[in-house]
Amino acid sequence: MVLNPALEVVAVSDAYLKATTTERHAIVGRGIFDVFPDNPADPRATGVANLRMSLDRVARKLVTDTMPLQKYDIRSPDNTFEVRYWAPTNSPVLGPDGSLAYIIHRVEDVTEFMYLQRTNRVAEDVTNENRSSADAMGAEIYMRSQQVAEEGQKLRESEDRFRLAFEHAPVGVAIESLAAGTLGRYLEVNRAFCNLTGYRREQLLRMTYRQLIHPDDLADGDAEIAALAAGRSHHSQVERRYVRANGAIIWVQASMSAVHAGGQPLNTILHVEDITLRKHTEAGPGGRQGA
Repeated sequence: MVLNPALEVVAVSDAYLKATTTERHAIVGRGIFDVFPDNPADPRATGVANLRMSLDRVARKLVTDTMPLQKYDIRSPDNTFEVRYWAPTNSPVLGPDGSLAYIIHRVEDVTEFMYLQRTNRVAEDVTNENRSSADAMGAEIYMRSQQVAEEGQKLRESEDRFRLAFEHAPVGVAIESLAAGTLGRYLEVNRAFCNLTGYRREQLLRMTYRQLIHPDDLADGDAEIAALAAGRSHHSQVERRYVRANGAIIWVQASMSAVHAGGQPLNTILHVEDITLRKHTEAGPGGRQGA
């Protein structure tokens, strides 16, 4: 199923329709929680709340979220609810500007295996071999659920720690893309970076380093980012000028470290500190530093 940022259904596969006993014309254009509400007869139902948190995490952090197994009953054509268990995964699809365009909501119906595992019963015509296979698959699904839940919790805690450190760092921090199609674009910036440059976060996420660096320093900036992207350099530290949103020129010390994954350039972590006062002091009375 494909959702837009408002969590409305924009496309759905035949397999998803079959698994959820729905029809395309009846759900496209509607909100996912209108189509799939919690079972009103189950006061302990948490399907909507859990899915909403997962989708919100995908939208905020632009990362894939694999959920632990969920009990999420679905409404049948006769308006009754059927007990169902699902293994959901939610993934972001980004637009050309790096913002969220869609969310892909994938589910695997594991109701049968959950039933076999919980009740420890199988139909009489199921052979011992099939029973063993079904029980093993059910156990595997339970193990996967616990594993995903534990790993997901650890990942969320780790990401929360990183987010706090990133956002509250005393110097400007930005993550720049090293990918070929988006080279130099800001993927994330912290509050100090916004204050230093005078731009809002949403403005910076549509910009590249070339829109901040002073024109006289741009050739060096291009060479540095190209070297990082090509793997010829893994770290650099320079002093250069930025042009703030109001047109003022400031001096900064910029430290960049490249991050590669699987041998491919991924991004660079940029730390920036305002050194304008120091440069003016070094220049002395009446001196000029790149004005």
